[in-house]
This record gives sequence, C-alpha cells and structure tokens, in this order.
Amino acid sequence: STKAVPIPWRARALPQGDRGIRAEDDSRLISYASNRFERDICFDLADIISINPYPGWISECDDWTRSNLVSVEPAIRRHAEYFSKAHYSGKPLLVSEIGACGIYGIRSRERAQWSRGVPIRL
Repeated sequence: STKAVPIPWRARALPQGDRGIRAEDDSRLISYASNRFERDICFDLADIISINPYPGWISECDDWTRSNLVSVEPAIRRHAEYFSKAHYSGKPLLVSEIGACGIYGIRSRERAQWSRGVPIRL
C-alpha cells in the first residue's frame, strides 16, 4: 500500500523541530531523510526530500551470490517519479544513502553482494 502512515514519534517530533529550526534561522533549508518513501508523511515538512533506498540490497536481496545492481536504476526512477508529483513540486530530491556496501577483503568477479566491486561499480 502507498497510503501515508504516520510513524507516531516522527509525526509528533518533526513538526516541533521544523518550527524550532525555522524560528532560529529561516534562511536555512531543512532536509528530511527516510526509507519509507510513499508511506512517510513527514516529507511535507522538508525543503529538500532525501531518500535512503537500498535497491537490490538488504530488503530485496534473494540471492547473495549474484549482483543485484540491475535493480538500482529502476528503483531510483520509480522514487523520482513519485516525488515529482505536484504535491512535492519545487522540492529537490536527494539520494542521501544508497546502501551499496562492501566488506574489506571480499572480492568477486560477479560483483556479488558485499564484495568490494559493488560500491565501486555503483
């Protein structure tokens, strides 16, 4: 479901933080990062939408022995399309985390998950 679901502590804390920051210095942009995308209601408060997707990574990985890099571009395009809707018009979209991790010393010609070739290629 893509229905926005409030996350209780965020729904209470972020508006307070937003007001406090703007009261202190309204010349600064506020960014908010989440990996909840369409389900997160707090993007409305931000001037810059920052997303933390992990496409082909932890939540979507069904086979750790092969590279899942092919799922990165379609996922980023999907998020960009969603956040280009009129509701978010004028807000830049920043990919603040991508989730490509490599463990030192693990190498794989196939660029399998956790090998050092994955973040290099991404």
